[in-house]
Amino acid sequence: MQVYEVLYYTLSKGKDPNGKTGNLKQFVETVYIECADTTRCKPLLDDYYSTPRNGIYYVPVISCISAKDGHCIIEE
Repeated sequence: MQVYEVLYYTLSKGKDPNGKTGNLKQFVETVYIECADTTRCKPLLDDYYSTPRNGIYYVPVISCISAKDGHCIIEE
């Protein structure tokens, strides 16, 4: 497993999960993902955004992926 720093921004789909994706950046974020390889980053991020945030659906768009040394410890 490898830790990846993923820089991304989101586009809004509004309140309809099947709605048209907008073209204005909503917010810019960084997430750290521990997974087997970079091909897993996009599906994991898409899964995270499959539920609405404050009633709005968002589409993440990855701008950069960097491998990091170390591992993630997540408090449950």
